[in-house]
Amino acid sequence: MSMLIEPLVIGDLLEKLSTVCFAAYLLTRLKGVDKYTGKEQSWRYIAIMAVIFGILYAFGYYAGSGTETDFLSIKKIGPNMAGLIAGPFAGVGAAAFGLFLQGAGTGGIPIDTLLTELMNGLVCGIVFLLNGRRLIKVWHAVLLGAVLTTADSIITLFFYQGIDLSRLLLFNIASIEILVIATGMGLFTLLMHNVAREREISSTASRLEGQVLAAREIQLGYLPAKIPSMKGIRVAAKLIPMHEVGGDFYDFQQITPTRCFFCIGDVAGKGVSAAFVMASSLTLLRNALIYSQSPAEILSQVNQGLIRSSNDSLFVTLLVGIMDIETGLITYANAGHNLPFLMSKNTATLIHMEPDIPVGTFDDYQYQQNEFRLESGEQLVLYTDGVTECENKTGMLGVEPVIRALSDLQGPDPDTTVHTITELVFTYAGSGIPSDDVTVLVIGRQDS
Repeated sequence: MSMLIEPLVIGDLLEKLSTVCFAAYLLTRLKGVDKYTGKEQSWRYIAIMAVIFGILYAFGYYAGSGTETDFLSIKKIGPNMAGLIAGPFAGVGAAAFGLFLQGAGTGGIPIDTLLTELMNGLVCGIVFLLNGRRLIKVWHAVLLGAVLTTADSIITLFFYQGIDLSRLLLFNIASIEILVIATGMGLFTLLMHNVAREREISSTASRLEGQVLAAREIQLGYLPAKIPSMKGIRVAAKLIPMHEVGGDFYDFQQITPTRCFFCIGDVAGKGVSAAFVMASSLTLLRNALIYSQSPAEILSQVNQGLIRSSNDSLFVTLLVGIMDIETGLITYANAGHNLPFLMSKNTATLIHMEPDIPVGTFDDYQYQQNEFRLESGEQLVLYTDGVTECENKTGMLGVEPVIRALSDLQGPDPDTTVHTITELVFTYAGSGIPSDDVTVLVIGRQDS
């Protein structure tokens, strides 16, 4: 007989635990289940929890009633979890409602059952309050379930009037019931913690996404809405934002009918802080341009402004230039930015210039400026490190592939040059997505 009952017990045990998991899953799908974590619950919430777990109690009772394994009832999990999730009123309420449903079908409730179920709901609710109105840890729930079920067995034994053999049988049944209730409460608590963690991750992701969107709006909002058209030059620019918010930026402004200002920069960082430093840099640049048309002086003013106004230790690589369109003379200053390309007669080369340190590093640093001439038909190609440091499985793109791609172009205009570079970056990245913003600014000189 024992060999037949043992598989039956194991099978029913697994069935009951599966029921607990299913009930916990359904509960965690309800909106607002963890809404009051760490807070005082509303009476409506307490009443709902009492009803739900009272029904779970009644289901546990009637599902096992009249079967060979009715001692494996999961009914006690109802009031216990109601108390652990919503406090003593919910725990006692779930026990009372469950007992009412049980009594309605049986015509009466044993006194020991009445005492133990109400006590369990109350004790679990007090534990909930002592834990700061938060769900206890999984192993704490397992231990609490074992202790309460053991206490229930002792109380039942006190009221039990059977013979010694029946008392022994009661202890054997109680040991299995302890396993069922303790394991069931542990599983229920584990699922509740998982859903809380899931919602916390979702909330964090939504908050970060909002920050990314805000930073992206800051970044794109500070770029020139439209590049002015000037006789003698053609200008094209593109900033392609990636998943992470970078600090790329560029600017192009007409100073006089024959002179223009341009710059390209990259904040050494990502996220909201980089976007704010980028916005500060462009603001400082435009303000400095009002008082000076010397690239070196402009960089010095931006450098001092960033150091004094920014709490973030983020520096900025920046290349600033002033161009005389009639002569093609470009006066520039380079604060640690990537060396630009010069496109001339279907060839592309790096313009070798000695860069100074990035802005935002040392106060009162004096930047140097230099000159070169952009001839008619030539293009000055400025870019950020998102171009040359684009990666795939073989490594970084580097400078040489860009030079080859630009050298293959036949008499391109600046728009074609920008498209060629951005297309090269995404082709090189393949199925991957470049992690850094890709920014290109091209200035081409034409015959007036």
